[in-house]
Amino acid sequence: MIHDLHQFRFHAISHFAWANPRRACMLCALLALLCITRAYSDAAAAPSVREVPAAHIQKGSSAIDRLLLSEQHRHGIRQERNVSHETFLRRSYLHIAGRIPTFSETESFVNDAHPKKRSHLIDNLLDSEAYNHHRFTFWADLLRAQSRMSGLQGQATGSPYLEWIKAAIAENKPYNKMVRELVAAEGAYWESGNGSVGYYFRDRGMPLDNMANTTRVFLGTRIECAQCHDHPFEKWTQLDFFEMAAFTSGQGNLVLDKFQDTRRQIKQMEKTRNFSPEISRLGRPLIQLLSAGLDNTGNGTIRLPADYAYENAKPKAVVKAAPLFGDLVPLNHSDASKNKGAEKNARQRKQNRSTPGIGSREAFADWIIDTNNPRFTRVIANRLWKDVFGRGLFEPVDDLNDDTACSHPQLMAYLESLMIDLNYDTKQFLRVLYNTQAFQKPVVSRDIAPSETFYVEGPLLRRMSAEQMWDSLLTLTVPDVDARKGRDNAAVMRYAYEKYKDYSASQLVDEIERLLSSNNNDSMQRPNIFQPLRNLYNIEMSSEAGRMEAPLRKQKELREKLRVAEKRKRSGEVQRLRRLLQEKGLNNPALRNPGFVRAAELPSPAPAGHFIREFGSSDREQIANASDAASVPQVLSLMNGFVDNTLLPNKQSELWRTVNAAGTNNDRITILYKTLLNREPSRTEMTQSTRDMRARNDEALEDLLWVIVNSREFMFVL
Repeated sequence: MIHDLHQFRFHAISHFAWANPRRACMLCALLALLCITRAYSDAAAAPSVREVPAAHIQKGSSAIDRLLLSEQHRHGIRQERNVSHETFLRRSYLHIAGRIPTFSETESFVNDAHPKKRSHLIDNLLDSEAYNHHRFTFWADLLRAQSRMSGLQGQATGSPYLEWIKAAIAENKPYNKMVRELVAAEGAYWESGNGSVGYYFRDRGMPLDNMANTTRVFLGTRIECAQCHDHPFEKWTQLDFFEMAAFTSGQGNLVLDKFQDTRRQIKQMEKTRNFSPEISRLGRPLIQLLSAGLDNTGNGTIRLPADYAYENAKPKAVVKAAPLFGDLVPLNHSDASKNKGAEKNARQRKQNRSTPGIGSREAFADWIIDTNNPRFTRVIANRLWKDVFGRGLFEPVDDLNDDTACSHPQLMAYLESLMIDLNYDTKQFLRVLYNTQAFQKPVVSRDIAPSETFYVEGPLLRRMSAEQMWDSLLTLTVPDVDARKGRDNAAVMRYAYEKYKDYSASQLVDEIERLLSSNNNDSMQRPNIFQPLRNLYNIEMSSEAGRMEAPLRKQKELREKLRVAEKRKRSGEVQRLRRLLQEKGLNNPALRNPGFVRAAELPSPAPAGHFIREFGSSDREQIANASDAASVPQVLSLMNGFVDNTLLPNKQSELWRTVNAAGTNNDRITILYKTLLNREPSRTEMTQSTRDMRARNDEALEDLLWVIVNSREFMFVL
């Protein structure tokens, strides 16, 4: 054992998690540098995954394994034994729950003698709140969900959209239904349960970009190049692009029609009622909040740009919605609409009768999710396969074309049929994948070239995502981490919408004047009206009223009782309450840190400089653009950041409370390994650790913690 702390830590970093040997030069550079120096919205409780019989799931898992084994045998790939229970436990938690298991969760699984405990674990995790937290990251990255929406004032303007995504996950909404509600969204943005309108607010003022993102996310088809010219490498033309864009046209500025009149009336009232234009300026965020929404379902037409240069249409010509491929789409045009069918390459046009009541966005949504659409099912099945095994059956997952090669065509076809058979229940689909033998095999750590076929001998070795890393560290820090809620910054906005949504222009002006006059003299200098609204409802945006998790509520309750007992000098009661606080881990100062919540409860994206951002989480500007690339800030953050500043000194943390409850040094070492790595220490590890503890006591245990958290085994999903 290395006794000098600096030497000890330098030695540990040599095992730092760089799986790719080609990163060795970066590691050397890092070592050289180191030497120099919410509330979810209410949703119906989702049914248990067990409502689909385990036998049906196992049938799908076995079919997948047979298809994989057939290819592996054909190419002479040797079969490995399944991983140990401990490795499977940790892998399953990180994949499904997005964090490492706690010590008690580890003990419960390891001591379970049931022959099907692995399948039971998968079911329990899929039914857990932890799954909802982790799955939110997947969808939020894909949909670029953000806490602030463009064109709306306030730090929580994205809240309805985020809450809608979280509710869809919590109730396990089928994927096809989820996509339809997003693409065909309409109504008031702040109306309860109507946050899907945020899908269009996310790209407010950029409807062409929104349509390009829609086809890329849900159909794996990249047509953005055709926005300005015919695609140089694909068959899509600029006319194709605008005919697709016609489906989602007519969004306008995402202002509800009735509030268009309200805004005009307020503008007129500035003259007739002789009030200051500052009233309009300061009240504008409230008017924006009330008027945000989408009334129509699409008109199905769009005008070509003035510089359109191709012979198949004239500049500024009005074109009607037509799909890129597949069947004709019925629209509610007043006259017969022209739509392309399978013969679109020959530019053959067919007349299609109008269907009253179907707007173009609705028709677009129905076309996207149709089981006959050759790309919809394939793309989501491949995305989820990659999420589990690390690489899609075709890559890139969002650049599918007619010539795209699939590594396992039969398997891809089976996954598509499975998704349809499960009625697009993505949780059950994942349940099938997690129950395969392939998921239980050792990780594949070798480099696989893009042109090389991956035969899925096991999941690819991957570093924890930024969110998995953060959530795992919090699991070591605070109790019941899955129950902790973030700040509800949108409370005032929801109250304001419900209170004022039916006000007339005159009533709104009266209320804005009253609110501003009720505030202090400095209120007129404020950029918005939310401060007097907060005062009115006595809601502090930074408070956790109504959202405080059970451990913190219990802590406050016991501390208040302790204060009274101390004041009344009841020594026996004081000792009992102090012991209770200690036993329940409620002395933990981290409980009161509102930022110590799971990644899904933080602002979206996490603030710049946050641990999650440093470890490569998505900025939610581009589709699924999280990164696992190594960087200097990551090394420094682990070596001198959260671990040193929060985990090591907090002796009331979940980690230290569990470790220090043990009796002997051997027990403490064992619990440390079981808590951090979810396995017993090896004989060599135990020998070295006990020898070091005899020499340096608790300091050696702290160093052991530091080394393990900075190790490859901790940071990678094995």
